[in-house]
Amino acid sequence: MMEISKLLDPTKFGIWARTRATASFNLSESFDFSDRAPFDSIPSMADWRSPEYLTTLRKLIVEQHELDFFNSYEWTHKLLNNPSYTAVTTSSRTPKSSPEDDFFAKTLRSSSTISNWLLLIRSAFFTSDGPLPSTDQPDALVLLNLGRGVNGFTNTAHGGLLCAVLDEALSMCVEVCRHNQTTSRNNLYTARLEFDFRRPVLTPGIVLLKCWLQSVEGRKWRVRGQILDSSGGVCVEAAGLWVEARDPML
Repeated sequence: MMEISKLLDPTKFGIWARTRATASFNLSESFDFSDRAPFDSIPSMADWRSPEYLTTLRKLIVEQHELDFFNSYEWTHKLLNNPSYTAVTTSSRTPKSSPEDDFFAKTLRSSSTISNWLLLIRSAFFTSDGPLPSTDQPDALVLLNLGRGVNGFTNTAHGGLLCAVLDEALSMCVEVCRHNQTTSRNNLYTARLEFDFRRPVLTPGIVLLKCWLQSVEGRKWRVRGQILDSSGGVCVEAAGLWVEARDPML
């Protein structure tokens, strides 16, 4: 009898090409660090609640092993050396004294899951006092090194894992854009997130996540994102809505 894993092999039946998932909730070489603070004066991470979030993010030193790893591959090396982007730290990858962010900071931070993670945001965020001009250029990029510990099918990343990393990447994109556009610091929640799975994400391997802010309407922030493989093929596409909490009642 044929094993079920072989019977459902997506590379044979192409089921990924037409798969769609929706998650809905009830909540309507550019490594120049000369301008960054010395180690003894840098905070451990940037707090999104602080009005100095972007300033602090710029000061933080990105882990050298992340830079070294992604700089060792030609296609990711080009991204890191694009002056339009700046590599910054990812606070959710930083272990904390509380259980906050344990999923990305601990569970998915291992040699068999996501061993390397690097966030790059548009350099213009650090010099602009308002919304950046609309462009096809992504507002944020995330490089991930995926291991076999994230597999569903053999040598294939689990779809749920891909949804989770896109949700996290888009959340970071929204937050950076919000700090660039408004002084509001109320909580932002994922209200709706849709995924189109175009092709399998093979493991182990490096993938690139691209994130764009699409529009802002009051408390509603609309974004879109993609996961691309090393050849530039689009594997997953996402469109989402983030909703900002209302001001607390007096």
